[in-house]
Amino acid sequence: MILIQGLPIKADELQKKVVNSNKVLLVYDSKNTYYDGEKIIDSVQRLLTSLGMSTTTTTINKYQRGTLEAGGYKAVVTLINWKSGDFRNQAFSKDRQRFKGSKIHIGQNLETDESLGLRANVEKLVRQQLMFEHKGVLEELPYTDSMEILADIKGSYLTFGKLQLQGNGSIKSIPFGVINNNNAYLPFWKTTGLGLVYEQELLKRLLIKQQKDINYRPMLLVTKVTPFANLEYLKQLIQTLYRAGIHFVISATISTQNTSQKAFFDYVNLLKYAEEHNGLIYLRVPYLQKGYLTGAVTNKSLSSIILENLRVMYRNQIYPMGITAPNYWNHDKVLSSAGLKRADEVLLLSSPKVYPIIATSKTSAIYHHAYYVASLNSFEKIKATRSVLTNKDMKFKVPTALSVNLPRTYTKLKRIEKDISKIDLTWYDFSTDSNYKKMVIGNKLITYQYGNYFVNGQQKDILEKDNKQNSSHKKRQKRTFIQQINHAFSLGSRVLMIIVIISLAGLTIFLIKGRQVYIEKFKKRR
Repeated sequence: MILIQGLPIKADELQKKVVNSNKVLLVYDSKNTYYDGEKIIDSVQRLLTSLGMSTTTTTINKYQRGTLEAGGYKAVVTLINWKSGDFRNQAFSKDRQRFKGSKIHIGQNLETDESLGLRANVEKLVRQQLMFEHKGVLEELPYTDSMEILADIKGSYLTFGKLQLQGNGSIKSIPFGVINNNNAYLPFWKTTGLGLVYEQELLKRLLIKQQKDINYRPMLLVTKVTPFANLEYLKQLIQTLYRAGIHFVISATISTQNTSQKAFFDYVNLLKYAEEHNGLIYLRVPYLQKGYLTGAVTNKSLSSIILENLRVMYRNQIYPMGITAPNYWNHDKVLSSAGLKRADEVLLLSSPKVYPIIATSKTSAIYHHAYYVASLNSFEKIKATRSVLTNKDMKFKVPTALSVNLPRTYTKLKRIEKDISKIDLTWYDFSTDSNYKKMVIGNKLITYQYGNYFVNGQQKDILEKDNKQNSSHKKRQKRTFIQQINHAFSLGSRVLMIIVIISLAGLTIFLIKGRQVYIEKFKKRR
């Protein structure tokens, strides 16, 4: 009797565990490196993280029987990244067929159990030029040789986005994304443009069960900001954004060496200037160069480096309110725990093609807010009847940041300013957000709300007086021996330059006078 009574309880607990789980299993066939397939895997991972999902990633070949049932997963994503590969795993197919959670298929090679779950027939499109259609905007997609679409869908299903295609001399529309009960299908994956917007809508609808649908205004992110960047261009960009009333985030690295140099103070003062002109500063995690990896990278050593970076910022009245990192940091045990857990907000950049591996983790971490970062330029480069970002009502279903790199040339700076001025989006204004942003630096808790900073609960003023403190601090500092030598050489160079200028001016005067005397003597002889 005890066993019989206990079984329903355990079943209920198991069902509750599956329903409340935020775990997703991402199974892909191949990285397809030749066609940049890693970018698609990276994009799917970042979008799932932005939805608050803890994602476990594996390949179809490495999938082991019983993983879906034992893992307590909420959903399984089947990603076909190389349609010609046709990878199969009977253990995975059978486990997925029995799985009671949500199922998402991205790409080609739909299997029979998946089409049955979608309650649709599968048809193939051959040699088509497709377009996304959204509120009068047509976005042209790369020419496709073949693509699988759903036909004769039965039941109560949802569609996300429209694809236009030519057929028998006429134009017809087919759905891009489809949800039917707990099953979803996307014929391909886009990392930018309207496709990204539809993918966010589909995944959020399938994975997040909530009554109120929350939309997010896009955040404007400025990246590639380092102590070696062109500070004049950065200041001009800050002023342009401030005049336009745009709130923005700067992803900035910091130096823990040569902090007494004038160049360092110029840099931190400019970051402070950004804070005073509608900007927030997020710490960009260190770039892991090969030379850095000569020693063992441990949680302790890396945590110490990032903590010191944050402390240097704080000592100079800069209050970082988030962390910016490439996606591979979120799939590495050491990098994730040492670098990304100090802040409530993490901005996930796409991973570079080559990156160091410290301690790979198949499962990603989750955060209070994880932003999916997409390049603003990638939106502007797509072929469309007009920019998809001209719709001021456009909102994203997950926290999304549109990034611009700090330019290295004046021409690129003007181009960025022009692109931003053409965009009719309503950008995310964090100064009106009631939610707290939090960052832990040692024994200090820094929070931000409604445009105000708080350190351990005490409000902090960030007005110009802090810059004056920086300036007076510079004046009070005692010069080192090397600095004194540099100063002497600098002073000597200026004196020498003045002497040379005076000498050149004197020679010019003598030449003019000599010419006049020579002409006068020539006239007298004649």
